[in-house]
Amino acid sequence: MKPYLLIIPVLIFLSSCRGWSDDSKKEFLNSCTEQLKSEGKSETEIKSICDCRLEKIMKKYPDVEEAMEHMDAIAADTAIALCK
Repeated sequence: MKPYLLIIPVLIFLSSCRGWSDDSKKEFLNSCTEQLKSEGKSETEIKSICDCRLEKIMKKYPDVEEAMEHMDAIAADTAIALCK
C-alpha cells in the first residue's frame, strides 16, 4: 500500500474546503508526520518528505477537492514517491 494513501481520511475531511488553507496544509503535514513516524523515520526525514509531498501535490492539484478526485494518480505519481 502506498504510504500517502493513509492521508485519505484527512483529505476527505478537508475536501469541503477550496484551495489549500493553512488548516488543510497543517492537517496534511500532521497526517504525513504520523504515518512516517510509524515507519521509524527521523524528524529530519519526516519534515523533508512531508514538505516535498505537500509541495508537489499542491502544485499539481490547486485545491484539496481536486487532490481527492485524483488520489489514484497521486499514489502512482513517481515524483511524489521520490520525495526523500
